[in-house]
Amino acid sequence: MEQAYTIIADLHTHTLASTHAYSSLTEMVRAASERGLYAIAITDHGKAMPGSPRDWYFGNLREVPLRYRGVLTLAGMEANVLDFEGRLDLEPGDARALDWVKENIHRFGGDADNITLCGFSDGGRMAAALAGSPLFRERFQKAVAISGGLSLADPDAAAQKLAENFAPLAVEDGRFADTASAAEWLLTPGADVREWLCGLEPARIAALGKPAILYADDVVLSRDARSAVPLLLLSSASEFSGFVRDDLRPASSAARAYAVKYGSALCRWSSTEAVAEALGGSAPVWLGLIDYGGADSQTTIPGLGSFHGLPLALFSSESSYSACADLSSAGAQALSVQLKQALAGFMTSGSPGWDVWTPQDRDALHFDADSETVCITLNSYPDTQESIRAAMAADTSLSAAEKETVEHLYFSGFSF
Repeated sequence: MEQAYTIIADLHTHTLASTHAYSSLTEMVRAASERGLYAIAITDHGKAMPGSPRDWYFGNLREVPLRYRGVLTLAGMEANVLDFEGRLDLEPGDARALDWVKENIHRFGGDADNITLCGFSDGGRMAAALAGSPLFRERFQKAVAISGGLSLADPDAAAQKLAENFAPLAVEDGRFADTASAAEWLLTPGADVREWLCGLEPARIAALGKPAILYADDVVLSRDARSAVPLLLLSSASEFSGFVRDDLRPASSAARAYAVKYGSALCRWSSTEAVAEALGGSAPVWLGLIDYGGADSQTTIPGLGSFHGLPLALFSSESSYSACADLSSAGAQALSVQLKQALAGFMTSGSPGWDVWTPQDRDALHFDADSETVCITLNSYPDTQESIRAAMAADTSLSAAEKETVEHLYFSGFSF
C-alpha cells in the first residue's frame, strides 16, 4: 500500500554527548547519509538533565558544517522545564530558532507562512504550551501534540508535594534545620521564597528526578493562555501500559492491571480533552483517539495494547516504536495511511478532515482496524476526569489501601 509521504529527515536525535546514547555526531550523520536522509537534527539534552553536555558543546555545534557529509545537519536541543517559574534551560534568545526556520524553510520547498510544530510525549506537551505562549506568536501556524498530557494534579495538593520535594534543598542551603519547616516556608507567597527558587542551580532541580510540569508564569505561559494556532491532539487507548510493564518495583498483577486501566484513561484524557479545555476557545482544536490494539479494539496488541508511541509507529516504520508491535496486516497498513492523510491534511490545509472539538459536543475521531480494513468513527469523547475517578472508586478489584498504594506507586506527579 502506497505511503502518504516519504521520510526525508530525522529531527530528534541524541549523540554520545547525552551519555545515554551510543553514537558520535559523525556516526549519526553517516547513518543518515546511508539511509538517504536529506537532513538530521542533533538535539542532545539541555544542560539541566544529569549527564547532559555543557553550554560549550551547544556553542561548538555552530562549527559543524550546515551540509556535512552530504546531509543537511541542524543543531538543536531537547530543553527541560526547570522550576515553578516555567523556565527552560535555554538562553533567552533561543526562541529565535523558529525564526531561522521561518527565514530558511523555502530553501527546502517549505512555506514560511505554513509551519507546523509537532511533538510527542514531553515534546507534545511543549508543542501545546508553545501554541499558547505569547513568546512564540506568529513563529508557526499550527501545532500537533501527540500523547502530550497535562498534569491532573489538584493545585493545592501539588503545591504541598512540590514543597516537600524542594524542602531538602532549603535544608542543604542552611535556611532551615528540618524539612518540615522548610516545606512550610516554601508554601508562603513571600518574595524570599521566589528569590531562592529562581536562584537554584538547574542541575540541583533536575537531580530531584521529578516529572517536568508546566507552570503559568505570565511570561512564557499566561494563566489564561489560549492557543493562537489550530491544534491537533492525538492519543492512544493504553498510554500507561509500557510505563507499568517496564516498572521493576514489586506489584501484584491486579495492581498492575488497575494502574494500566485507569492510568491509561487519565493519560488519554489529559493528552486530549484536558489540553482542549485548557488551551481551546481561540483557535480550532481537533481530537483523535487511536483505539487500535487496545482492550476494546477489533485488533488487540498482546501485552501492550494501544501503547504510548503507537502513533509514531503508525506514522513511520522507521520509528523505534515500530518494533513493539506487528503492524504488517492490511488493516494496520490502511490505518497507517488514514493517519498520515489526516496529518498531511492538517499540515497543508489546517484541518485533519473531521469535526472540531467544542465543549458542547466534545467530538473526537476514533481510529481502529481489524485484520483487513480500517474502522473510523466520530463520537463524543467517552470519559471525563470525574467519570474516570468515579470508576476508580467503584472498582472492587483492589482494596482501598491497595488503591492508595498503586496510585502513589504509579501516578505520583501525574494525578496528584
